Amino acid sequence: MNDILALGLFFLLGYTSSRIMTFLKLPAIIGYIIVGLVLGPSVTNIVNAKIIEDLDFIGYTALGFIAFIIGGRIKISALRKLKEHIIFITVFQALATFILVFIGIYFISRSAPIAALLAAISAATAPAAVFAIIKELKAKGPLAKTLLAIVAIDDAICLALFGVVAAIVLAMMGNGSTECWHVILTSLVQLVGAIVIGMLIGFSINYIVNGNKKDSYHIYIAVSLVLLGCGVSIALNISPLLTNMVAGCFVANTFHASRKLFKAVENIEEIIIVLFFALAGARLQIALIPQVWHLVLMYVATRWCGKVFGGMLGARISKAPKVVQKYVGLGLVPQAGVAIGLIYIVKDIIPEISATITAIVLASIVFDEIIGPIGTEIALIKSKEGKRPTV
Repeated sequence: MNDILALGLFFLLGYTSSRIMTFLKLPAIIGYIIVGLVLGPSVTNIVNAKIIEDLDFIGYTALGFIAFIIGGRIKISALRKLKEHIIFITVFQALATFILVFIGIYFISRSAPIAALLAAISAATAPAAVFAIIKELKAKGPLAKTLLAIVAIDDAICLALFGVVAAIVLAMMGNGSTECWHVILTSLVQLVGAIVIGMLIGFSINYIVNGNKKDSYHIYIAVSLVLLGCGVSIALNISPLLTNMVAGCFVANTFHASRKLFKAVENIEEIIIVLFFALAGARLQIALIPQVWHLVLMYVATRWCGKVFGGMLGARISKAPKVVQKYVGLGLVPQAGVAIGLIYIVKDIIPEISATITAIVLASIVFDEIIGPIGTEIALIKSKEGKRPTV
């Protein structure tokens, strides 16, 4: 097996699985994840760990494109009526999730540092999964707009929350005040850096596209600058997800011909989605579940409760549209990218407890990525904003 053959298998079996999932009335991305899981080290090891590591850059690139497209769908003018609801819902669901996960994990583990770090990580949502479901169902309406806006803001809140919590945990474990301030400063730099780089990329896209009127050039310009955004972000240890989300949002809200640009990018988005979720599935480690099953179940249960009921509560308090009040929580369950990034940070700064946290988060992602998208699909279909595709 080699890298190119692995990509061919992901595409071929990914397409086949999407047809099967459509027939079963399930989200196509579940099929992509299952294909990756079956081909990966956890099941058949046809695509081994080395190949997955070699293809890491594709995962980052795909996430960058997905983030850019999500950012492009956040039109400030269209969200003005929903802006108060979005802030309330985002904050309430993040806080509710943090509190419930902390209480649940502490009740079982009796370890405040482990409970606090898992609670901070639990606030993150998977923008790629939410976006993929919205695209597959061709969902349009206040719920779809709200979900896209929340997942864009939610990961920024999660990064800030994690920075504060990690600093407190370092102090609790006696690792020194210097390290605490270093963690907080690092998180702040990551957030500000993502915004600045994202805006620079967005401005560059606007400037270059304005100088090239041919529509055929749009895809080249967008691809090259999104790749640059991913590369610079990784080099500076900044989230490529946030960077490209900011870039997409900047372009969509400042460039009058942005619709043509995003239409050009959307021509390749299905390929990107297949690769991203197949690789995500290949990385899932189901062998970890038996080791920490009781903590995994508590983490998953409390996180889902926090997302669902916290989202509903925030929507009701802010008097959001009824459809948003009823279904927004179900759409926020998936988790992956940012959570995985944060466990690597834990590994660097608090190695004493990183093995436990890594096992719990990676094992829970098996549930969140396979079952979570079903919740998002149910929410969009029940709200009548999306329809299942036909075979």
